[in-house]
Amino acid sequence: MKYFTFLALISILAPLNAQAKFSILHYNIKELDSHKIEMGDHKQVLAVKKVVNGLAPDFISLNEIQYDMPGVPTSEQTTKGTNIKNLAKQIGWTSYPFETFNPANTGMNARKKPDGSYYSEASTSRAREHADQVNFGVFPGQYSTGAISKFEIIDEKVITDLKWKDFNPNLDLSPYKLADGSALPGDMELFDKNFTDLTVKIEDKIVHIILLHTVPSFGFGNPHSVNDYRNAEQLRFLQWYLTGKTDYKVALNGINSLPEDSYYLAMGDLNVSIYDDESEGQKVLLNTMKIARPWFKTEASSFTNESSHYGKNPLRLLLDYILVSPNIQIEQAQIMLPNDMSREELGCDQKKPQGSHSYRDGNKTCYVKVSEEYETFKTASDHYPLYGEFSFR
Repeated sequence: MKYFTFLALISILAPLNAQAKFSILHYNIKELDSHKIEMGDHKQVLAVKKVVNGLAPDFISLNEIQYDMPGVPTSEQTTKGTNIKNLAKQIGWTSYPFETFNPANTGMNARKKPDGSYYSEASTSRAREHADQVNFGVFPGQYSTGAISKFEIIDEKVITDLKWKDFNPNLDLSPYKLADGSALPGDMELFDKNFTDLTVKIEDKIVHIILLHTVPSFGFGNPHSVNDYRNAEQLRFLQWYLTGKTDYKVALNGINSLPEDSYYLAMGDLNVSIYDDESEGQKVLLNTMKIARPWFKTEASSFTNESSHYGKNPLRLLLDYILVSPNIQIEQAQIMLPNDMSREELGCDQKKPQGSHSYRDGNKTCYVKVSEEYETFKTASDHYPLYGEFSFR
């Protein structure tokens, strides 16, 4: 029995002379750090393995993987850039000869403890006090993006240091403030993580695979947050890079948009819903999707992200996407969800029932029991994987 279900499926009958299909998986695995990967049997890694059990797509894109560096977040960490390879081995993805993994800007400005280590639990108040105010994260490389591939990566462009004002010369950051109330630096980077263009050869076609994990389009309680604007600007860069067009003229030294009629697939957690009318990035993304088609026939009920708690009516949002050039045929597409998402309420303010999960309801602590499948997916991440099969038109 399949461990997941189709939220929706696109089946397009290809012509009789269609070329072979190729497959892609994208998965934002929540805050997967070096410690969890080094353990080997961490419950989150084991849950991810169950979620993707039996899947061996040709290309796998992963968000929120810590780029491992010696001494980060503590002296126990000694490796550099091996987390993607080590994670793939633990999951059972062993037939992938090619990989890409680069440190995100996230956490590069985080402050250390007196002993030289970093706070590793982002949810604590002390960690937030020491966090990178510009690019977020409590230690360097915290939310990095990587990929493994059966296709040879014949070229790789990673954009990390691009200054926002170089992309948009009319940039005005004066209306915005950092979480601590200070002004934003005028030379801040456009990307809080980075932007990656991988050139691969599939059959006889040169294909660009774009990896992007944008900043969230919401401000986390900061009424003067620049996040929504920065999210829209990162998506404008993506729009320009894929189509050569955006809201204003772009002229960058050494960075060009893709040639017309290029084959491309762009994927990642774009951190804005196409149904969020209040976010500036929504409009940019919708305009981009007039040319770069979504892998999935979206509906208002579609979601790729679910709040990690077990409370009633969890917040569900459509945040992850795969965008496809017009010359690529979409054969199948899905959001992977557990078959059984049912829940059994067990009451509140009592001794915790065996096998249950707790959540807060006002001043009460309540308990719920969910299916094994649903628990596995929620243990793995607060995002659900995307899967697609494609061919060339």
